[in-house]
Amino acid sequence: MKRKCFFVVLVTFVFCFLISCGTGGSNNATIQVKNGAYDWTAQELIDALNAEIEETGDSRFLRIPDFNASDEKIVIDDSSFEGLTLTLSVNSDGYITKIVIDWTTFKESLERVNTCGLIIGRLVGSIAPDEYDAIYDQLDMDASGTSEYTTSASANGTDFNYKYQLNGMYQTLTITPALD
Repeated sequence: MKRKCFFVVLVTFVFCFLISCGTGGSNNATIQVKNGAYDWTAQELIDALNAEIEETGDSRFLRIPDFNASDEKIVIDDSSFEGLTLTLSVNSDGYITKIVIDWTTFKESLERVNTCGLIIGRLVGSIAPDEYDAIYDQLDMDASGTSEYTTSASANGTDFNYKYQLNGMYQTLTITPALD
């Protein structure tokens, strides 16, 4: 149990650190909703995240594999039952309509924690840079000790939905354009 709490606290720390580096202002959001989708393709998002990982020069981050097909899980770390996956749904024009990040805490790794924090932090910071503190507070991603809960937040035309299951062994963050 102490390891799970440590993992949750570490993910929270990395998440907070990375989103605090976000650019200021919703007008400066680098990922925006247009016509019910984000204005980035799946591969553009993966390339941007991988470029940031490479910029760190730190081997404690995991590279994200290329996008193959809509709704196909991209396994980033499979050291323990698909430890970290990214699923991207796209519309017929190839633009992202849904982002799902799943991670487990069966066998924590620093690489998984760092990469998960980078993905979540950059997505929130790129979609809603002015609201990232409020989003983090509303999602309450560090409420360890609870067996299961779901939370949500909305900002800058986006819904963020977080699900915490089996005392944190399974966690999911789903990011979608808000329905009008």
